[in-house]
Amino acid sequence: MPSGRRRSGRVALVLIGAAAAGCSPSTDQLSRDHYERLEDCVADWGAPDLCRDGVAGSTSSAGGPSSSSGGVVSSFGRSVGVHYYGPQYVPGWRDAAMREARESMVRSGRASPQVLSAPFSNHSVGSTTVRAARGGFGATARARAGGG
Repeated sequence: MPSGRRRSGRVALVLIGAAAAGCSPSTDQLSRDHYERLEDCVADWGAPDLCRDGVAGSTSSAGGPSSSSGGVVSSFGRSVGVHYYGPQYVPGWRDAAMREARESMVRSGRASPQVLSAPFSNHSVGSTTVRAARGGFGATARARAGGG
């Protein structure tokens, strides 16, 4: 026996969409781990292709602070000689980024499937968090149009 109520699937979809949007990570900032040794970066991320060579005492491409002693100040408050950087990830989503990076390396054949069963670790000496750069035509379009 039907009741006098009408049900709408649209309301459910709106609520599901709103809930999903609330669960997605904010990408206003990105983090990048710093490593003294390539082996430590590979142990965390699963493949050397994901570890970028850096120069001790220089500012990372993520904008990490240089210290006067020739290293980067780690998130643990000590100065270290950073030689490698891991890939960028959204703060608070490091494990998810590691999982995705490892799966991608295995799919492309650049890492052994064994990396998928390795536990997530943190061999970094610290990390840097910066505001994410936004793409688009912005300054490039203005400069080429002469409005720069």
